Formats: sequence, C-alpha cells, structure tokens
Amino acid sequence: MPEDVKYYLVNGKKALLRRVNTVRYVSSERNFHTAHVAARLARSSRLAINPRVPTEHLVVRGDPKKLDIIRDYDDIYCTRSAFTDANGHELILTDEVLVSFSKSMLKSDRQNLVKKHECVVVDDSSDIWRIRVLDRDDDAPLDISNRISEENGVEFSEPNALQSARYEAVNPPNDTRFTDQWHLHNTGQGGGDPGADVNALEAWVDGYGSPDIRVVIHDSGVDITHPDLSVNIGPGWDFDNNDSNPSNDDSAHGTACAGVVAAALDGQGVVGIAPNCTIVPLRAAGALTWDTWAETFEWAAQHGDIISCSWTISMSNILSAAIRNVVNSGIPVFFASANDYLDSIGYPASLPETIAIGASTNQDVRSNYSNYGNGLDLVAPSSGGTRRIETTDIQGDDGYNNNNGTAGDYCEAEYPSGFGGTSSATPLAAGVAALMLSVNRNLTADDIKRILIETAVKIDSDNVTYYANGWNSEYGYGRIDAGAAVKAAL
Repeated sequence: MPEDVKYYLVNGKKALLRRVNTVRYVSSERNFHTAHVAARLARSSRLAINPRVPTEHLVVRGDPKKLDIIRDYDDIYCTRSAFTDANGHELILTDEVLVSFSKSMLKSDRQNLVKKHECVVVDDSSDIWRIRVLDRDDDAPLDISNRISEENGVEFSEPNALQSARYEAVNPPNDTRFTDQWHLHNTGQGGGDPGADVNALEAWVDGYGSPDIRVVIHDSGVDITHPDLSVNIGPGWDFDNNDSNPSNDDSAHGTACAGVVAAALDGQGVVGIAPNCTIVPLRAAGALTWDTWAETFEWAAQHGDIISCSWTISMSNILSAAIRNVVNSGIPVFFASANDYLDSIGYPASLPETIAIGASTNQDVRSNYSNYGNGLDLVAPSSGGTRRIETTDIQGDDGYNNNNGTAGDYCEAEYPSGFGGTSSATPLAAGVAALMLSVNRNLTADDIKRILIETAVKIDSDNVTYYANGWNSEYGYGRIDAGAAVKAAL
C-alpha cells in the first residue's frame, strides 16, 4: 500500500484513506493554551486557522513544508495527519482513539492494554473508552487504533477523527406558492408529468399532522424566526457552539429541509408535507469529533420521534452504533443516498437500519445525480427534471435566493435558487413518516419502513425491472406515496 494511502477498520473491513498534505491538527504543549498557539501561528507562520472546528481543537491549513516545520515549535506537542476517504470526505486525526471493549473484559485488562500501546485514558465511563495517544508521530492515532483493533477483547477501535458532514444538496439551489410545489401536487406545471408527486392531497384527507410528532432536522441549523417556520419550531440544540440557538445565518440548507417537512399551513409562502408537526432543529454545521457525532443522535433520540439527515460522512463504528441504538429504540432515521452520480449509496444511508432515500424528478424518473444501488430503500420527488423544489430559505439575501426583502426568503422551484438533491427528498420522506405517526402513534421504526416500502409506486417500470421482492437498484422499492402510506398506517 502506498505511503500516502492508509486505512482504518469498520466492521473488520479496511476503509481506505488518502493523505492530505496541506492540513494538520495541532496539539499544544500542556502549558500552552490552544487559542494562544492559534493566534501565534496565524501571526508568524502565515498558515490559515480553520474556524469551523470547536475551540478546544486547532486545525491549520497551508504549505506542506511549513506544516512539517511547526511540529518542532516549543509550544506544540505534535501535529496529526489529515486524509480523505474513498468518497472525498475529509477527516482529521485528533490525539484520541475510541475503543469499544467486550463487556466481559476486566477494567484492569483494559487499562493494561491502553498502557501497552502508550496511551492514557481520557474517559472510561462506558464500554467505549476515549484514550489519548502519546506517540508524537503524525499518523500515530491511526496506526495505534488499527493495532488495538487486533487485540483480544476489543470489539472495535477507531481514531476519534474530526470531520464535517457534506450536505447533500445539488448546486446550492432557490408560496401563495403552493401551486409551485409540484412535489406535493403535480398538475404538469413547468413541463412535469401530472401525478409525479408524493400524493400529498390524499394524505391530508386524514389530517395535516400532529404537533405532538417531532421531526429532528439534523442539519446545518434552521432559521427559527422564519415567518413560515417559527410557529412549528420546538427547542433545538447547536452542537457547533454548545448552546440552545440552532440557527445559522451562513447556511440555508437546514432551513430548506425544515420547510419541506413542516412549513406552516398559514396562508403565506410554502407548505410542508406535515405542516402541523413540530420541527426540532439540530445544528451540526462544523467539524465535530466522531464521538460527538454519535452524541448528536443520542440527543436527537431524546428530543424527537423521527430524524431526518440530508448528509453523508465517512464510515464510523461509533456513529453506526449510535444510529443502530436510535433505530432499535423505535425511532426511524432517514438518510440521503448522496448526489455523486454513483451506483453505490453514501454512508450512513448504507446502514441497513436507516431508511435510504434517493431522488426522483417531476417527470417520474430517477434524478441522474441520485446515488443508487444496494441499500437504497425509496425515492422521493426532488430536483433533476424541469423544476427544483419550492421551500423556505433563510431570511435576507445570504441564502439560496439572494433577492432583497421577503422575496428572498424562499427557494423558488422555477429558478436556480430552488432547493433540491437527495437533501430535499429525505425530509420529504421523513415528513410523510410524521403524518403516519400522527394517525398511529404505535408505529415502530420497522413498521414505518415496511409501510413506506409496501405502498411505494413502481415508477419508470417500462424501462427498469423490479425484482420479485419489488426492489430495483435505481429506485429501491419505488417512489413514496404519502396518501397510501397514511391510509396503511391507519
């Protein structure tokens, strides 16, 4: 294996990594505060300080030769390497490794194993320990993690990497606007095929959803003061800044997703598929360590009934375990299949426990960018045809629609400012699940997935073949039918 190619282990398989020479994680000497080191580096080394990481971490970018030099500075303990995975996600090593021990393994044996690998324990409050690597080599957390994974009594070991999710929207895109919301009711507007929609009108016969049903928008943040969302916003959390304000003036992605789910039925703007349900905003727009990504799902499970995730990230054992725990507790988790034009779906959509959602167009065929293949469950209407998706945008002129005033508060289906991608398809599917739970609170995550699959429409059947079990690699089990799904849930 070439020196610039490394790996970590997920479910016993190698997840290949390629080195990024222009990025380093910086670990300060004990007597030097991270903020002071960052300030000095910014002044003296002409390296760029990454602002999108938690304050206790320091990531710098710049010339590889300068990055090689800084590890010898008196106030720097060591630097750590950065990599990209096979799908182009950047991950940055920290000083920490996550180790999952067998429940039967004695604590003393665990401690001896940690010591053997020249590490110290940071947190041993659960079966998954956080340990700090003392070896100063740039790749040490990765190499030591792989060695620990081979030890008896270890279920998995992985570096506690710092990483941002890649939000799965196609071309950062743009109500009195309901007639433009073809994904809810397609009459052929804009050159679409009538009926190539999610069948919202039939679903709404049984109601617009219950405020008791909470959909966690696990995303980049939500404009909680948006006039078309605020009435439906519940308490949220910002994992980037560790506070209760999950808004984000710099990213409209989460606000657009929130509108697809539950923009209010109030006579203005757009309407969501479940316009009476509650939006729970969870902001995770910046880089978080993998154990924190896992914690986001623990928080979401405590505050929501459904979780919608329009993003992909590198494979991780601890994140997989967290998502499995959420689904096993009865909460469905929807994930975008990704927009990479590939015949394999992204992670975590690829986990069998999640509900993996691809995108279909207003002409009832798969959107060409929408990843497909093993693990795809369903598709839902989104961009890729002659129209994008009409939904909420952050207020002001910094969103997808940069028109001044209230005119810029919505993504517009007819223009490039419209929203789209599997990012829009995913909250649409999650919103249908919210309608289902609204009429039958006893549904489990498995029930919701089964009903959505059993009631899906087999679109494009003249051109593709659905297997005997009803599945096709491009469409999963077909396009979601909200009307049929709500009836079945009743």
